Amino acid sequence: MNTTKYHIKVKHVILLLTAFLLTSLNFKAQAQNSDIILNIEIVDASSPGADDAAIIVEVQSGGSDFSYMLYNKEPWKGGKKLVSDVKSGNTHTFTDLKSGNYYVCVQNKEEATKCTNVTIKPKK
Repeated sequence: MNTTKYHIKVKHVILLLTAFLLTSLNFKAQAQNSDIILNIEIVDASSPGADDAAIIVEVQSGGSDFSYMLYNKEPWKGGKKLVSDVKSGNTHTFTDLKSGNYYVCVQNKEEATKCTNVTIKPKK
């Protein structure tokens, strides 16, 4: 076997794999760093242990046809989805929540996603 031809083929394969990986990473970065702008209002729980708090999410810009998701922590760190995906317009309200930390994610029809940490506190 001609080693020169073998090295050229290996270099082509490596170059193609590198290009594919860089393209994939770029796509994921665009999805996470979206132009979705959120306004979030928190209605605190009436007392510790009460499940009457709410998170009101309003999308101010970033596309249309939104899906809203609520997690107990970052979804990319094993967060558990607390509410099934809700499709809605520019606003959605998560209700009947207890005080604690939550992660709200909004995704548009282009699948760009914006996630943010939200803390609900009990009223004193």
